[in-house]
Amino acid sequence: MNFQVSGLPQYPYYAEQYHPYYHHFPVQVTPPGYASCLYTQDFNNFTQSFNWTSPIFPQMYTASTQQTNLELYSSPDVSHPGAEEVTTASVTVAESVGTSTAQSEEGVDEAQPTEPSYRGEIEVRGDIFLEDPCRLSHMCLPSHQRLRKDKDARRLPPRKYWQVDAHSILSMGWGTRQRRREVLHRFVNIDGYKRRRSAYCRSVNAQKRNVSMAEVPDDLRLLPERSDFLQLQQPDMHIYYSKELIKLACDNGLQVLVGDGVHKLNPRNTPVRMDKGQLYTIHAVCNGETEVPILYAVTRSKTKATYRTIFRKLKEELTQHGAGDGIRIVLDFEKAAINATRTIFPEATIQGCAFHLSQAWNRKCTALGLRRFIRGPRKLWSIARWWSILKGMIFLPVDLLQRLRALEAPPVAQTHEAYIPCKKFLEYLRSTWFSGPYKGMWCKWDLNEFRTTNGAESFHSTLRTVLSHRVHPPFEELIQCLQELNSVALGKLLSLETNRRPVRRLRRRDQERRQKIERTMGRFKRRLNSGVNVGTSTIVEFCVKMSRYVTEKTI
Repeated sequence: MNFQVSGLPQYPYYAEQYHPYYHHFPVQVTPPGYASCLYTQDFNNFTQSFNWTSPIFPQMYTASTQQTNLELYSSPDVSHPGAEEVTTASVTVAESVGTSTAQSEEGVDEAQPTEPSYRGEIEVRGDIFLEDPCRLSHMCLPSHQRLRKDKDARRLPPRKYWQVDAHSILSMGWGTRQRRREVLHRFVNIDGYKRRRSAYCRSVNAQKRNVSMAEVPDDLRLLPERSDFLQLQQPDMHIYYSKELIKLACDNGLQVLVGDGVHKLNPRNTPVRMDKGQLYTIHAVCNGETEVPILYAVTRSKTKATYRTIFRKLKEELTQHGAGDGIRIVLDFEKAAINATRTIFPEATIQGCAFHLSQAWNRKCTALGLRRFIRGPRKLWSIARWWSILKGMIFLPVDLLQRLRALEAPPVAQTHEAYIPCKKFLEYLRSTWFSGPYKGMWCKWDLNEFRTTNGAESFHSTLRTVLSHRVHPPFEELIQCLQELNSVALGKLLSLETNRRPVRRLRRRDQERRQKIERTMGRFKRRLNSGVNVGTSTIVEFCVKMSRYVTEKTI
């Protein structure tokens, strides 16, 4: 039997055509419901009363005594409609409501007829529908499939899209205000999201792919211009960089390399446990101002061998363009990274981050109980001044350190309770910073720029913001974000190559602070070069003055 059903109720049409619950998801489902049919027998043409009730939207989807015309086309050997045999009917649905409406003289919206749009197979027993005739297989309009086709849909939780859909109902261009509010009421209800959560989750995850340390799709391996981005793939390490970007950095006066790592961005669900590792980034400073990331390494461990692999890959690229020897490298005070860098770049000047230096000294000061003598109600002027001299001496030439009495003995008598903590701090400086693994890495004399890894730290903060501050985001999103940031870095270097103007901009207070440091250090340098004997008191006052620019958080 071949039925053509026309005159479907108006409300279901609106919901089918516009309701986001259905048309954001191209799946062959509609709300559960049932249809009961009574007919007036006429073998060629008959009319039946069509009553369809849905438990989800009972008021909207109930069309009592709604007249529906069914045109029956049959061959001579087909039995009459009242037969008990279960057969399959091919149904074409022609909605009585279109995407546009017109108003009657009474001001009531009237639907405009549309062409048949949905077809499907429905079981019938004689003249009784065994299934809801509106539950027909269909494909949603492309404009309503954006969520399922959006590759970035998983960046937001499914509930966010449900809220957006609920918000958009009132602004849809169909029906009256009352009808839109009724749709909103039925869509939200008391447990609206709970009923639709699984459907939203399926659509959000429709583009989900298996991206891991062992499997990276081609669109993530390559950059938009089809050049390689993934340069090294191992079970416990990935290294990403653009050869073109490194070449541009070398051509634009590469002067400094800055390395820093960030945790809790590594993938979690991979064959190899990576969530305890880090994302290590190396930045290039070109033309004295422009700082861009040029290499990203996703690593499981932070061993010397790991860092050797990272810096060896970078040196191979730098050597091809005549760079790398005699370059300045700024790192945090991580022994494995420092030892590996010294091995790979033996001719480079390796310096530590002043911010991490400050953190280390402040932690040691607090651990020894010296903080209460430096500030607060128990503050001692002698210890506070001694601490200022120590903080400011990082800006002092190394050959003048031996003239500082503050490094020889504590500033208080042996009977004072602060004597032992001060003595232990001086021993800590000698064993760790003067003759230990960090010897020669902390002096900032005659350095006006890039005394810290703050640029890399700021970059990682931006990266966390882009990834919505999530812990261990999907690996696919992390790689996509790195690709995007690589394009931004390329744009900065292209701008520098074209205009030869600095791209880096400092906040006003940071710029003023830098200028004050430069002026103070410049005056002291001119005095040293003038040939006039510089006394110990002058050296001490210089250290005290420079300590003003060294807060308890940064140095």
